[in-house]
Amino acid sequence: MNIYSNNMRNYSIFLTKIKWSKKNDNKIIICSDFETLVINNKLYVHSIGLIYDKNRYHSFTIDLHKCKENTDNILLESKRILKNFLSFLENKFNDRNKIVIYFHNLGLFDGYFLIEYLMEFHQDEIKCLINNNKIYNIVYKNMKFLDSYNIIPYSIDTIGKIYFNRGKKLDITMFIDIDSIIENYINIQKYLYEDVYVLYKVVIDFKKRFEIEDIDITEKYTISSIAFQIFRMKFLNEKEIRTTRFNNYIFLKNAYLGGLNHVRIPHIKNGYYYDVNSLYPYIMKTCYMPVGNFEILFPTTVDIDNFFGFIKCTVFIDKNINIPPLLFKTGKRNNIQATGFLEGTWFSEELKFAISVGAKILKIYKVYSYEKKAIIFDKYVDYFYEKKLNSDNEIDKLIYKLLLNSLYGKFGSNLHYCNLLKVDDKDLSLYELTHVVLNKLGHSWYNLKVDYNIYDNMCKNVNKMNDVDKKEKIEKILSAQRMKFMNSNVCVHISAAISSYSRIKLMKDMYTLINEYKHTIYYYDTDSIITDKKLPDFFVSDKELGKYKLVDELKEGFFIACKVYAYITLDGTEVIKFKGLNKIQKENNLKVQTYADIYYSMKDIEDKKKNIVSYTFNTLLKNLSDLSIYSKNTSFKPLFDTKKYINVYDENNVWIKTEYIYLENPIYSFINMFLLFRYYLNELEYYRFIKKLIK
Repeated sequence: MNIYSNNMRNYSIFLTKIKWSKKNDNKIIICSDFETLVINNKLYVHSIGLIYDKNRYHSFTIDLHKCKENTDNILLESKRILKNFLSFLENKFNDRNKIVIYFHNLGLFDGYFLIEYLMEFHQDEIKCLINNNKIYNIVYKNMKFLDSYNIIPYSIDTIGKIYFNRGKKLDITMFIDIDSIIENYINIQKYLYEDVYVLYKVVIDFKKRFEIEDIDITEKYTISSIAFQIFRMKFLNEKEIRTTRFNNYIFLKNAYLGGLNHVRIPHIKNGYYYDVNSLYPYIMKTCYMPVGNFEILFPTTVDIDNFFGFIKCTVFIDKNINIPPLLFKTGKRNNIQATGFLEGTWFSEELKFAISVGAKILKIYKVYSYEKKAIIFDKYVDYFYEKKLNSDNEIDKLIYKLLLNSLYGKFGSNLHYCNLLKVDDKDLSLYELTHVVLNKLGHSWYNLKVDYNIYDNMCKNVNKMNDVDKKEKIEKILSAQRMKFMNSNVCVHISAAISSYSRIKLMKDMYTLINEYKHTIYYYDTDSIITDKKLPDFFVSDKELGKYKLVDELKEGFFIACKVYAYITLDGTEVIKFKGLNKIQKENNLKVQTYADIYYSMKDIEDKKKNIVSYTFNTLLKNLSDLSIYSKNTSFKPLFDTKKYINVYDENNVWIKTEYIYLENPIYSFINMFLLFRYYLNELEYYRFIKKLIK
């Protein structure tokens, strides 16, 4: 069997329109929530609440006094109420075609307890989708468990305020032991009821609102997939957006970079914080996208002014440039703005801007040249933005905002995917050859990642196998993987172009403000800037797409690292940002003064003359291998050494600014040689790196 010989006519190379998806199959919607306690640092379910059929409520609770007498009973009691919960659903709705049960955070919390129980007692009756350690759905008999947070990405507290003007709810996170739960039992049960009530009302409302757009939300797992379906149903032009096939994916994925993020000056007094109004929708509405077919070329030069597509090249950026115009990919999660010699893959329009401010292309390795360009999202953006502007309903505005901001990321979905499969021990070696084994769950269940690099290597070598039986089994696995790859709707070049245009927009605006209006930029992040002056009037509008809106006027602020900063507004409000910490952790532990103390100690911290400041928080650690969640005190440290820039100090050792990193010629720099070596390995082009070494 030739794995590459499948008839390509069975698969469309272009994204296709789809018909409306609303289904009238009498699904019943249920919303549920688990409350947990901690015994020996491990979490167990102690109460379950659910609402169905227009506010009918039912709950299950462990025997708390029995567990107090002997904590060993907690495991049995927790399993008992999970069993009763599932039995209730099965018996109550056994005559229904399908029931859909929503949890708000199934993926990273409630789903762990469900799968742990189902794996132990019903492992042959479940199906599950897990990706990046997040559970997207669980199917058991006629029940489908989904995560409402993926569709409504706000906390229950936030959506309660929007829908019901509900005040701040009771914080029950401190009620984690049996004694405190017994003492506060009534409040906890009230909290549980209110949470599932709010969630039920919101989910039912969302379902009805999306039915107007001919969408059945129970068939979709995320808000981005809902937006993607609406676009394909109502706004897509046939044979325009080409899907990304696996043999092109790695090249184009390398051009899909994130947003800009940089600390320029770490301390501000009297400043202004601005956000771009709907940056990504603005880009999607106004910018040309690469569409149609493309040609892969290996030229030595390119007429950049007349080229449209993606270019892999080496670029030189002078160290004296004000703001480096390109984002450089150094690894999976560490992109930097740097000067010097940069080698990577960029969208042509971003390279044109870079050249306009002084960058030089030194060498071109490979290009994807698109036959045409078009504005393809303008009608989609206009449709929902007009609805948002003309609506007096905060809920409608919330939905339209989600649909406007969620679409573009769906085009850049990961082509690699995960499967949860039951694998016999005798076949495990076959799956280890054809997958990345991420976790083993329960009895013979494995979370497996399908990776194109492994797939491609196996396709090239499967015919060399002498074991006929093993060869046939592997060919069957590879055939299924190929079908999945070929049916993918990933269009990563579209997301790459949108993110590139977004960086260009922010860069152009900052250059204008610095050069023409003499602004000082202190900090910028994706779609926001903090500056020392008010923006010119023509920059600002609360309603116009792509204009800036004033978020806060700052009395004083400290920018310790990317996404780690704090400031005081003119009215005395403290705003704390610390990536990786939730709201409660920040409120209970961090103040603006904390950031000020770090700022004034930065030189000693960097020189290791002073212990790096760290904070201890109670966090939840998830272990997908044994499907458990543990409570643990964890130390968090501000990311002082981000490797994104170099701190500069004055004669008094006060941190005054940062400098962008200068990358030496990669032929002579060991660090950059290593980065490029990893880059080439990822793209299966390491031979070019070896050639450079030989030269």
